[in-house]
Amino acid sequence: MEAAAATCGLSDFGPDDFATPLQALTDSAREQGHLTPEGLEGLRTDILRQLVNRLRYQHDLARHPEIADEKVDDPVVVIGMPRTGTTKVQRSLAADPGLQSLQLYRAVSPAPLPGDEGDAQRIAMAAGFIEVLKQTSPEFLAAHPMDPMEAEEEMWIQLGAYDGPASWGMFYRAPSYVQWLQGRSKANSYHYLRSQLQYLQWQDGGRRNRPWVLKTPLHLGSLDALCEAFPSAVAVHCHRDIAIAMASTCRLIETARAVRGAAAIDRVELGAYLSEFWSQEWRRNLAQRATLPAGVTVLDVDYADIIADTDSVLQSIYDARGLALTDTARQRVAAWAKTSDPNRFGRHIYRLDDYGLSVSDVLAAFDFYVARFPTTAPAQQRSHS
Repeated sequence: MEAAAATCGLSDFGPDDFATPLQALTDSAREQGHLTPEGLEGLRTDILRQLVNRLRYQHDLARHPEIADEKVDDPVVVIGMPRTGTTKVQRSLAADPGLQSLQLYRAVSPAPLPGDEGDAQRIAMAAGFIEVLKQTSPEFLAAHPMDPMEAEEEMWIQLGAYDGPASWGMFYRAPSYVQWLQGRSKANSYHYLRSQLQYLQWQDGGRRNRPWVLKTPLHLGSLDALCEAFPSAVAVHCHRDIAIAMASTCRLIETARAVRGAAAIDRVELGAYLSEFWSQEWRRNLAQRATLPAGVTVLDVDYADIIADTDSVLQSIYDARGLALTDTARQRVAAWAKTSDPNRFGRHIYRLDDYGLSVSDVLAAFDFYVARFPTTAPAQQRSHS
């Protein structure tokens, strides 16, 4: 915190409710993360950036209290386990100029930089981040292509609260921190996210009748906190063959941890952790659905439809949100799909048994989920049904 204050010449962090979670994270990642010296320095850099963002936000809020009046309570929020089509849905929606989306460069740096005309420095920072990934982890970009100007996850913002969905626990091995989080309310993290969306909307000239499009798989088990902060949300849940989703997720998280300086990754341990984590997230989600605010809409969509009939999926989302899917929006979505090659950084290749998991293991962990959503049953099981 002292280093962050020295970096930007500011000292007011606002409420200090982030300090205890930050200490829990650093203790766990340092002691349990199996990080190289470079990994530890990278963790420090990640945290420093988040703290500087917080300082700059607090500075602007003090000068412009109207930021807190921005209306952001009715986003379309794309949710689901990783690798279930969430990014395709999010970025298709983001192509509509009638909606607001969170570009990568704003997600990693919500606060404007002093003297940064046209956000050139923020955009360059995000481009540099991607360039590093190209050199160090093309496998991560193969799984999740990124561009500074393309819609990205608000998870990057929620990292700055330190006590929300376990995003840090995906990037770094931090088991005691993740366990500690499970017993805490996620409300603070979602109110922090809300404040940052208000901040970004204010920077962009206000709402102008543009609801937000959000997306983060880690909202899955925090649906209650999400909808308390955004009481008129449309929560779009994506579903896919659970064995494929699990295998692909394991590979994605392995590459994410490797690029952040993990000295060694135990794939079997990782597979067991992710299987348990995501099954528990789905249990929480299904339990929370019964107690959501009256203004919240929950919509379930299938991966096969997302890929084969995107237009119909989008229409169902617009209908649920009470918006018109205009010809202009359809044209923009089609143009984005035509120019966006999901394999531009290579192909994402994964095997379930690399992580000590079998289809039977996954079915045992997710039996309740497959019973609720039968299209998520592994292909082998469906072929014998």
